[in-house]
Amino acid sequence: MGCQRSMAVLLLFSAGTLACGALGNNATGLYIIHLLIGFGGATFVPCQLWCTQMFTGKIVGQANTRAGGWGNLGGGVSQATALGLYEMSKAFGLNESAAWRVSLQIPLPSGSSLLFS
Repeated sequence: MGCQRSMAVLLLFSAGTLACGALGNNATGLYIIHLLIGFGGATFVPCQLWCTQMFTGKIVGQANTRAGGWGNLGGGVSQATALGLYEMSKAFGLNESAAWRVSLQIPLPSGSSLLFS
């Protein structure tokens, strides 16, 4: 149960900092927000521990591999779509400042939905 709670706390914390990502208005603020969002990456450890506890020795390696792989896939998709959303937002008439703020908000609903599923 401790593993689930620590993962939930880390995900909630990183979701909150991601939601605040658009509030940064200079490089220092952006660096601080990205540092805090990085704590969401720490959910990898409770996820691996949780998978290890839930699955038998015969398939625990596969479970850990799939859980880690889905996390990497989500990060890659977020990075790939954020750039496209930035360009699309600019094409729809948003200035550069507003466009990057919009592109930072897109990963938030997908990451938060995993927390509550």
